[in-house]
Amino acid sequence: MFHAIKIGLSVAVVLISTSLSAISPAGAQADTCPNAPPASLIVGQSALVTPGVPNNLRASPSKTAKILAAIPGDTAITVLAAPKCADGLRWWNVTDGKLTGWMAEGNGANYSMIPIATDPATVFTFDGVTATSIAFRNIRLTYISGFGKTIQMEVNPVTTPNCICLAPLYYAAYTHFNFSDINPVSGPGPEIYVFASADVTSATGESGNPNSDIIQLQTLLKKRPTSFPLDPSLPLNWGGARTNFVTAARYLKFNSGRGTGLRYLAYISQGPAPILADSLLYSFQGLTDDGRYYVMAKFPILASVLPGKQEDASDFWTAIQNRDDTATAKWLVPYYTRVIAQLTAAPPSSFTPRLDQIDALMQSIIVHYINIRTDWF
Repeated sequence: MFHAIKIGLSVAVVLISTSLSAISPAGAQADTCPNAPPASLIVGQSALVTPGVPNNLRASPSKTAKILAAIPGDTAITVLAAPKCADGLRWWNVTDGKLTGWMAEGNGANYSMIPIATDPATVFTFDGVTATSIAFRNIRLTYISGFGKTIQMEVNPVTTPNCICLAPLYYAAYTHFNFSDINPVSGPGPEIYVFASADVTSATGESGNPNSDIIQLQTLLKKRPTSFPLDPSLPLNWGGARTNFVTAARYLKFNSGRGTGLRYLAYISQGPAPILADSLLYSFQGLTDDGRYYVMAKFPILASVLPGKQEDASDFWTAIQNRDDTATAKWLVPYYTRVIAQLTAAPPSSFTPRLDQIDALMQSIIVHYINIRTDWF
């Protein structure tokens, strides 16, 4: 399933003075219903009935009210009015286009309805910067206007591999966001992946423990190291290439404070090469606190403090041309150390996209748990 949202000029602009990481969806209702999960729907926008048994559409907000219809999972509905609390649940006035009634949002930590992005994205400003909030299935995120006008979103199903050449993560089902408008380099664009941890655990891939990536990330987030050696051992190496070094490591909270991830700049290569302005990758790996979702991101970036092209790095090739592999590896250590020092001292404006703006995007991610429902109201 593939979706592309183009940000139009007809949506309303709401002035907000707050930090991006603290932004809630515009129009989201804040109330207290003891047995309900946090409110996630928005009046006037669309939602999706989660998979599982049908959800009851009732004549009034009560578990004993007349059932108008049983709405199947994956049915799109529209939220018409603010919710009401009754019987410990949060009830929303909704329509499926044929009937109008009341439906419970969920019970405990489980949602029976989630927001989806079938409507125009919500555009607003914070501290004078225009931002856009979108929801797709069970995921919401917010990004500044400079991140592009078209965001591609899709859900990829589980893949059956024809080899065991890649990690299990590459074969698991995931939700994918592609910010192709802002790719500063040639090749794959900036991407965010959201996996259900259970899907990663059950995926088939290379031999060994199929959820080793998640276990390794859980350990990393618990220990919270702030510096890493050269050739670090990290949960995932993109495309199986070698990670020569990481720098600018920082821990970020996401999922409304109920998730933690590590962001860093990585230099990944198949062999010795000069590190140019377009050689670095912004990487993020995080887990929701309940362990149910694994969030990964990769954003190619440009670093203006580094040489722009191969011709500007002729001294690199001169230095290694007469060295064998052992001597080259030894020479690379101080070279990498110097580059790391340059990147560490560089301000956020030295990078395109800016690191603090990508951080804000990652911190804005909210993932609602989707379960296969076995109950209804």
